[in-house]
Amino acid sequence: MVQGVKKLKARDEFVAFAEELLQTKFGKQNSVQQSHALAQFYIKQIHNKLRGEISDDDLQLALVDAPSDLGCDVVHRDDNHVIILQAKYRSEGVQENPETISHFQSIVKRLTDPSLKANERLLDQLNFIDWKHDSFSFGFVTFGRIENQARGISQQSAVYPVEFRDIDERSEWTFLDEQALNEELRSAFAIDAGPLEKRYALYPVG
Repeated sequence: MVQGVKKLKARDEFVAFAEELLQTKFGKQNSVQQSHALAQFYIKQIHNKLRGEISDDDLQLALVDAPSDLGCDVVHRDDNHVIILQAKYRSEGVQENPETISHFQSIVKRLTDPSLKANERLLDQLNFIDWKHDSFSFGFVTFGRIENQARGISQQSAVYPVEFRDIDERSEWTFLDEQALNEELRSAFAIDAGPLEKRYALYPVG
């Protein structure tokens, strides 16, 4: 990995991204705006380079972060695979709340509960999901540190509705804190940079 990529910090790159996205100094953005921007930063700068492309148009449809989002920021379905993402911006040095992680792990129960009111953007995305057959990637992204109890909870099994008996076999869960985001961002930028060029000295013959 090239030296410049090794020094990349996700927090610095995110702040610049959020300021360009919102056309506002980062310190003047509220926590909702910052977390909303973090979801887009993760998809555009990391997910698209490491896991698969989500177009800008599809991402705008997939952004469901608003009142009554039931605890998720992005819901995207493509080719029978669903990505569900929750993003939390935290100040440097803050530990992630264990209850926040536990809450995210029950996201399927909330999204499939007809008694809970979801916003229109979320409902539009949920209408395309086949909970009994689709595969799922659940991602929790935070600039807080996932340590101790929070780390332990993140390694526990998620909570699913009883009617989807095999959904655990079709699901993967990822919990990324600032350190993990640094590593993923550097991997993504290394892919963009491509292989290192080798230089050879050429000498005329004859």
